[in-house]
Amino acid sequence: MTAGPLLTERELTRLRRLRLAGARVVRASARGERAARALGAGQEFAAHRAYARGDDLRRVDWNVYGRLGQLFVKLFEAPGRWRVLVALDNTPTMNFGAADKWLAARRAAAAAAIVALAGTDRLWLGALGESPRGFEGAAENRMLEALREMPVAGAPADCSRAWLELASAGGADTVLLLVSDLQRMDGPLALLRQCARHGGRALCLCVHAAEELAPSLAGFSVCRCRGPRPAETACGRQRPARLPRRSCPLARCCRPRRARHRRRAGRVRQRRAPGTGSGGAFAAGAAGLARRLKRRYPCGMLEFARAQWLWLFALSVVLYAAYLLARRYARARVTYGQVWQAVARRVRPPGWKRLLRAALTLALAGLILGGVVLYVAGLGRPPAERPAPLLVAIAVDATPSMAARHGATTRRALANARALEILAALGPDDRAVIYQFESGRPVGTPWLRAGDRPQLHEDIDFAAPDLSALAAAVAAWQVPPGLPDRPAPQTVLWWLGDDAPGLARRDPPARLAAAGGDWFALGGLPVLVETFGAAAENDGITAVGVVPTAAGPRLEAATRRGGPVLLQPPPSRAGAAARAQGPALEFDLPRDHGSGSGVLALAKGDALALDDRVEFRLRNDALASLALWHPAEDGRDNPFLSEALGVLLPGAETRRDDADLVVMDRVAPRVPDCRAALCFGAIPAAWGRVGAPVSVKPGFQRAQTPADFELPDLSLLSAQQAWPLEDSPLRPLLSDPLGRVLIADGEIGGTRVLYCGFVPHLSTLLDQRGDLGGLLLLVRWLAAVQAPRDWGIPPFLGMTQTIELSLPPGRLTVRRESGPPARVPPVWELAVGPDGRAGLGPFAAPGLWQIARDGGEVLGHVCVLWADESEQALPFVAHARADFGALNPARVLDWRDLLPGLLLYLVLGLVLLEWLLWLGGVTE
Repeated sequence: MTAGPLLTERELTRLRRLRLAGARVVRASARGERAARALGAGQEFAAHRAYARGDDLRRVDWNVYGRLGQLFVKLFEAPGRWRVLVALDNTPTMNFGAADKWLAARRAAAAAAIVALAGTDRLWLGALGESPRGFEGAAENRMLEALREMPVAGAPADCSRAWLELASAGGADTVLLLVSDLQRMDGPLALLRQCARHGGRALCLCVHAAEELAPSLAGFSVCRCRGPRPAETACGRQRPARLPRRSCPLARCCRPRRARHRRRAGRVRQRRAPGTGSGGAFAAGAAGLARRLKRRYPCGMLEFARAQWLWLFALSVVLYAAYLLARRYARARVTYGQVWQAVARRVRPPGWKRLLRAALTLALAGLILGGVVLYVAGLGRPPAERPAPLLVAIAVDATPSMAARHGATTRRALANARALEILAALGPDDRAVIYQFESGRPVGTPWLRAGDRPQLHEDIDFAAPDLSALAAAVAAWQVPPGLPDRPAPQTVLWWLGDDAPGLARRDPPARLAAAGGDWFALGGLPVLVETFGAAAENDGITAVGVVPTAAGPRLEAATRRGGPVLLQPPPSRAGAAARAQGPALEFDLPRDHGSGSGVLALAKGDALALDDRVEFRLRNDALASLALWHPAEDGRDNPFLSEALGVLLPGAETRRDDADLVVMDRVAPRVPDCRAALCFGAIPAAWGRVGAPVSVKPGFQRAQTPADFELPDLSLLSAQQAWPLEDSPLRPLLSDPLGRVLIADGEIGGTRVLYCGFVPHLSTLLDQRGDLGGLLLLVRWLAAVQAPRDWGIPPFLGMTQTIELSLPPGRLTVRRESGPPARVPPVWELAVGPDGRAGLGPFAAPGLWQIARDGGEVLGHVCVLWADESEQALPFVAHARADFGALNPARVLDWRDLLPGLLLYLVLGLVLLEWLLWLGGVTE
């Protein structure tokens, strides 16, 4: 198993755009995205078949009948989906090798499964020796979690019967992907043959480690039988050139069956350095060369000269030869006198010039010959005297106290910068892994070298770090490829945080004794602790509660240090006054669109902003605002409606635009944005259609009884003109003897709607002198609209608390709407039992969380509070910084290290001296 994700977000985004290739793609299909091989009801023509008795005459191809005189029926392709089977061979051999073969196999399986789910295909996934699990639709997260938690089997297992039945049941619509190393051929070959035998497409992805393709032969010998006596030759670490490579068993299986087999070696994709034109490419190449030289030779020019001195010797010889040729064939203006003088000097130069020239030539030749001899002899340090490679685990603390501000930055930003500094100070043979925490579990990067720049986030993890999991992850390390075997590498853990994690002290390792710092022990692992920031004071909101009173709800807040709290209404309620008081606050619940929301914040900020602000939402189902729409020719509101609604909704705010309740009197220009709507004689076109007005007399029949309120007796209603409702999703409540619907109720798009064909001033609907049925209808309907829909969800809840709720059955989701940045899933499902009981909590992060149905109906909100005294106190224990230059200590130089560089500099100095002497006329 691995602690980190199998695929990054960028890889998931690219995989979701891919689809499995089929014969033809049917874009208008409602079930799949390809054309199935089965024939049925579809849109794509497939073939003809002779007409038989009982066939549908609409499928007869009359054009063929006109040409041939025979009846043929057209056949069409039915849209279908692939049945994708992804099987992983989890035999113990998948853990062999320095590289993680099991991780590579699961990544390949995850990529294929993501493509299958994105194409609406049906997916079965699992280990070869176990029963597969089915996934379909939006099951991507469950599939990735199942792959991430899939272990390697303790013993080899054969292919299960469930896999063989799946491979044979789908026929031609089955696609099988088998991921295995094919060390055991029985189970994988049985599954591949079963799928191919029933017409399916079978693919096998063979995963091998580098040690399997090119095994080390150290300690073995090769016997050569040619000659009178067999001779044995010892092998080194690498495979001899004459020995054949290990062939893939799948290739041996595919060759006699003429099946395709492709072998792909893993490669690292190289990105081109940024830059435009030849100048940019040259600058990028020069920068890359400088980085490689600095990474390989961090000690400077002397180390580079010691490592590459032979090539520099050769360059010196080439420059010296060019100098001799230039001096021999130098152009000059020649006269007869100068010619004779030059000839005389050539024939018999002075003796001291000849001696000086000979001495310089002999010195150069001796130095060059000595350098070649030293190179051939292999003069240098033995491998046993090299410093041991260092494997560093850099753990960056992600607890909430690391978000405390320190000047213009935070403790977490300082720790991330320090991690990059440590990474840059590594030697050429050192490697490092940076661990960050998500839900308390360590998530590590791949192996990093000096000069790498990984992306480090600053999100907060509210769960305590699991140090035992961190120690287990470091203990399970394998030596990365490319490092020398001797001396053995040394492992060290570097903790970057604001407090020591409660470890026992110990002495530093021998190699890092000169680095200094404070050393601790974690399960036998040496730990170097460094802290960042400084001690600081913090205040924050620790508890919030709502207390109902006679005057209205009271909001009470408690803080750590008793600082003042500020109530900030949201922008939509800018008219409300914000008040700053002590730890107890009183405010009137806003009555706007059925909900009240606000923000509690400290009046004065401090070092930690995570607990300084709390956003909340309180539900209120009262109809606080009212809007009356009437025809323009009326000039004013209907007095019957105004008087009746003033009695039924006392104190409601009257508006001209959208409100909680919108009353449409014979006019419906558009669909309003409201919670409830009363329609008299008119309804928006999106909600239904109104017929021609009719004259009605008392005597009606009840069509249906609503479930949430009691329908009064409306048989005595009468009207000069009434508008019946036609073609509407509303449920009829009252109809005339001819079956025309005059009153209907229902919910459309989240809005509760009551349609009444009786216009108030043209009927006895609101006549209080006679029948009170119409007025009683409005009273009961408004009471049903304003009935509280409370599921018992508390407005405030602690992060570690758990409560039980009575929630409606079905699929419920919990979504995080706002809060501090944290590495937590934004949406997760809420399990509801058969009795309607569900457990809410604990939460992974504070903030405002929404509980809703799968269809989108919001049941309520809960404000999750964070209260952790140990973290809110901003703990800080100062630990000294270590000298990260001691991670790669300089070697003690002796004559074996200094001699190659000394010879190089002597050769260059003699070449320069002879050139200067020639320019000065001292030598010829």
